[in-house]
Amino acid sequence: LGIDKKFVKDIEAAMPNNSSALIVYARRGDPTAVRAALQPYRGKVFLSTLDAEADETLRQAIEK
Repeated sequence: LGIDKKFVKDIEAAMPNNSSALIVYARRGDPTAVRAALQPYRGKVFLSTLDAEADETLRQAIEK
């Protein structure tokens, strides 16, 4: 859906067994604020951006 495969592999490699991941899709906002909001949960935070085409593809997939 437009998410860079290396980015996904990096997340996968960082995850211990029997763990989970939360992906937050935000079109607007402050990445620093998102990181701060998730800080109490002590997980790793990975940030990435999507180009316009990938953003539209993902948005359409979510809205289905």
